[in-house]
Amino acid sequence: MVTTSVCHAGDNGLQEILSSILASKSDSALPTTAQFFSEVNENTAAALAASDVQDTFATIRQCLESPRLEVRRYGLITVMALSFRPDSSALLEPVIDDIERIANETGSGLRHAALSVLGSTKPNPRPKPPRILRDAWKRRLILLRTCRQSPYA
Repeated sequence: MVTTSVCHAGDNGLQEILSSILASKSDSALPTTAQFFSEVNENTAAALAASDVQDTFATIRQCLESPRLEVRRYGLITVMALSFRPDSSALLEPVIDDIERIANETGSGLRHAALSVLGSTKPNPRPKPPRILRDAWKRRLILLRTCRQSPYA
């Protein structure tokens, strides 16, 4: 059971909760989604100093690269909470490649959440869209051109 709080002044509760998730031996030892959301959410992420977030990126990356789906999910939820910050485009740059990797995993239950993060950082989404979005746009353009040229359109 996770009992740390992200909002404690002077410590990095985000680091603590993610470290405890990584240290858990089984998914049954992980916090429930409700417990995790009570600790890591848009409000608690906004209250963190940028330096505290930056200090946590190694742990966030470990979560995102974990072979355990639930651990990756908690890492992605953390990134989603951080994506609501007004400085999230620059702040999340160290883990964007990890998010793009998850977005490119076909059949992954985390894919749509990763795409949401990539498209919703602030003040603007990344200047260069991830490859998966560029490929989808290309397929869409080809489909539109094909439909316009079809005698049945």
